Amino acid sequence: MTPQQKYWIHVPFLLPVFPIFYRQAVKIKNAMPDLPDAQGDNFGTIDGQLPVLHIVGLGESSIAGVGCAHHKEAITGQVAHFLAQKTGRSVHFEAIGRTGITVAEAVHELVPKLPAYPVDLLMVALGGNDTFQLNRPSRWRKSMLALLKAIREKQPQCAILILNLPTVWQFTNLTPLVRFVMGRLVRLHAGAIHDMPDHFEDLYYMNYPIDLYKWEEYLSKDQQFSDFFADGVHPAPITCRLWGEEIAEFIIRNDKRIS
Repeated sequence: MTPQQKYWIHVPFLLPVFPIFYRQAVKIKNAMPDLPDAQGDNFGTIDGQLPVLHIVGLGESSIAGVGCAHHKEAITGQVAHFLAQKTGRSVHFEAIGRTGITVAEAVHELVPKLPAYPVDLLMVALGGNDTFQLNRPSRWRKSMLALLKAIREKQPQCAILILNLPTVWQFTNLTPLVRFVMGRLVRLHAGAIHDMPDHFEDLYYMNYPIDLYKWEEYLSKDQQFSDFFADGVHPAPITCRLWGEEIAEFIIRNDKRIS
């Protein structure tokens, strides 16, 4: 059974509670603090040996750095930091993101902003807004295919890494109903693109959920689970640090050019 077929099976069960779900979702959205993007330059360099690794992050609020003071502590900068640490190479990074963007919008808004110089690694961090807009798995898949084709046209040689989709069932400011519905949908989205590496060379997909509970041991005595988020949704600096190291280790294992 495809993710889209599973989606249609779920719809009749959602309809009776949809008015409650909708009211709760609107209330949560209205109560969300309006956090700014990371401040300062959206690019930087971590010093190391030559040749320089060039990496780009493309995506939604996690790439825009919402919840972080500057891009070096946001996810793109943290991946660059750990790649430099683990490979010994100098790493130049650039973050190309917009809060609230969907995959379909990214094709036309973000891909044209990709650099003209050859990139070694391009990370795609999208999915949260497609989930919150309740986009169907089939639409999400079609948009992701269009995005990857557009990226490959601009950067024919780079490694492309689709990052883990947001684990919305762990978001701390959602009600149990919203967390359940959104959690089911994001899992369908994850399954709908599981075969993307079969369609593009040098494309990798971290097709497993981030387990924040596994990272609780890294919290200080004064911190709690909610401190993984800046506002209950967007990753806090500690989450970007732990996630960034996991991303760096993943791409080093899977692409021998990134070493």
